[in-house]
Amino acid sequence: MGPGIVILFWLVLAGIFGACWLTSLVLFLIGWRKKKPWLKWLGLVPLAGLTLIASLGMCFFAVVALRAFTPRYVFADSFGQKPSTDVTNIKSKVWSFADEADVHLQFQASTETFRRLLPKDLRRVTLEEYNSQMPTISGHTWPSWWCPVGESTTEIYLLNTGFGKGKKFASETTLMTYDANTRVVQYFYIGID
Repeated sequence: MGPGIVILFWLVLAGIFGACWLTSLVLFLIGWRKKKPWLKWLGLVPLAGLTLIASLGMCFFAVVALRAFTPRYVFADSFGQKPSTDVTNIKSKVWSFADEADVHLQFQASTETFRRLLPKDLRRVTLEEYNSQMPTISGHTWPSWWCPVGESTTEIYLLNTGFGKGKKFASETTLMTYDANTRVVQYFYIGID
């Protein structure tokens, strides 16, 4: 699904929700004004329920946004564990919308921690293999703090699935690099449908 379809879907859903909420409010106000308890309750029950659903939905999206903007949570979500004591200077950028999601994560850690965190399905590649296998992602911008993969990168690991072979998306690319001199670990994931 493209972004336009996703936006249209959520607009239609919000329109239906808003119409139901407004109808419930009108029924409640008419029942209250005309002193008809049955009409008041007919409006109040769905009004309260819809308001509760909207409040819970906003809380859910607030928690999701908080996790996406907090580097230690991005780390935990990416690797399935909290950062160990030797993991420092964590930076992250996460983006997800419609049919695409990406994660940029950079931190300093020991070689042992890098090896422990390295996803098992990634394959070690040379710089030349990286340059030929890393897909060009149109419109993608790297964060200002991101260190491009180059000659100083000690280890490069890459997984580039073919279309239809991803776990969460139709196509996925995962990159993890390590620079032994600076102890900088970088992790990049992008999934596209």
